[in-house]
Amino acid sequence: MKQQITPCIWYNGGAKEAATLYCSVFANAKIVSQSPIVTAIDVAGQSITLLDGGPMYQPNASISFYYVCESNDEIDRIWKAFTKEGEIMMGLDKYPWSEKYGWVADKFGVSWQFALGKISDVGQKITPCMMFTGKQYGRAEEAITFYSSVFKNSKVDGIMRWGKGMEPEQEGKVQHAQMKLGDTNY
Repeated sequence: MKQQITPCIWYNGGAKEAATLYCSVFANAKIVSQSPIVTAIDVAGQSITLLDGGPMYQPNASISFYYVCESNDEIDRIWKAFTKEGEIMMGLDKYPWSEKYGWVADKFGVSWQFALGKISDVGQKITPCMMFTGKQYGRAEEAITFYSSVFKNSKVDGIMRWGKGMEPEQEGKVQHAQMKLGDTNY
């Protein structure tokens, strides 16, 4: 049996509106099912559940979705739509890891990273990202070890660590890592 993890995004009454926005902006996106509480969408083969769970929880930047755009037109169109009522966290610009990259919290507070690139380099259009900051800082490797032990067919594709003198007091800690759980890269 194929093991699949479906990201679930918590909303306070905005799941249907978010699904409509995402499906109008992303190519190859559609609403798969809707109920009063749950809306399921498919974006380029990636299933995502949008849950109207109420005000108990709010999205934050520790979980984001890295979306690969394969043309300047695509990234510019998506950026314009998401920043219209969203909050820019890193402006759309050239960075060491991408010729064109930007990070935004959409109008619902959901964090998206858009980068110009090739799907063949990443293996999927959307990659869920977890950041370990604040009280969780320094625990990325512990999480990788734990998730790898829980999910069958998991694989760590690489861990990049902070080197000596790169960042004060960071040497040896995880700077960036990529792993595969089931059929999905994280």
